[in-house]
Amino acid sequence: MGTYTQIFYHLVFGTKHKEEAINETNEKELYKYIWEILKNKKM
Repeated sequence: MGTYTQIFYHLVFGTKHKEEAINETNEKELYKYIWEILKNKKM
């Protein structure tokens, strides 16, 4: 008999006093970078 396990991660990043630290141009690059890391780890 097999078992099935599934884990979901919800990551939230924030700055002190909710200051805007990443502009729109850098935001897209950051998301690409994070996505590649997750794909390489097969997440």
